[in-house]
Amino acid sequence: MSGFSTDEMYGQPHNLVRHNDMPKAAFANMWETIQGGQSWMGPVKNRSKDGRFYWVNAFVTPIKNEQSKIIEYQSVRTYLDDKVKSRAERAYQKIQAGQVANRYYDSTKWISYSLVTSCAIAFMSLAFTFSPAILTLAILLMLTSYMQLRWRKRYLYTLKEAKAAYDNPLMSFLYSGHNDAVGSLSLAIKMQQAKVRAVVGRVNDESLRVNINAQKKYSKWATSLRAIKKNKIMKFSKWCNACKTSRSLSKS
Repeated sequence: MSGFSTDEMYGQPHNLVRHNDMPKAAFANMWETIQGGQSWMGPVKNRSKDGRFYWVNAFVTPIKNEQSKIIEYQSVRTYLDDKVKSRAERAYQKIQAGQVANRYYDSTKWISYSLVTSCAIAFMSLAFTFSPAILTLAILLMLTSYMQLRWRKRYLYTLKEAKAAYDNPLMSFLYSGHNDAVGSLSLAIKMQQAKVRAVVGRVNDESLRVNINAQKKYSKWATSLRAIKKNKIMKFSKWCNACKTSRSLSKS
């Protein structure tokens, strides 16, 4: 995709493929996240060798040793959904222009406020005009508000767990298309899926490396075995020749 060869890219900084349309704030957020020991995911626009561009879904995670010290970073690039790409293009343009890309809000909070306010208004109206219909409506609103508040308590707990997995309001909007807290839940699921793909990819890489090393060791072992076998055959052949020579001398 980039047009660069492995030799051209090996040991080079990411600036080699960085596109000017990518906000510096996005990369600053990425480095802050991964240097803090957490994984990062986001849409990235890269520049190819011929000057064109391409989009990828980038997942970057720190790799730690037994002492929990970061020793390297693993980056997995996958296909980026077209809808996410379109939202990212608009959002990154706003960030580059110094504008706010999105405004985060919790829609469930406003629903709770609306239900409680409506319930209060219904009961207050009973003080001026009693009506069975208004009383029924007030009771229904009260029950609905109670159930919604109980549900929201569980919802906030789930949201807290989701943000513990990955808390990034901008990426939440880009990947889900929602500015509310529901987008955070969607982002957390996508982050866990990316982590699974990264783990599977790393296991495959390690399996391939182990397989290659095993083949190399087997090749060395087989070569050594052939050399030993050849040496033994040569010694046996020399012994046979020596025996023949000895018999010839005895006869003569």
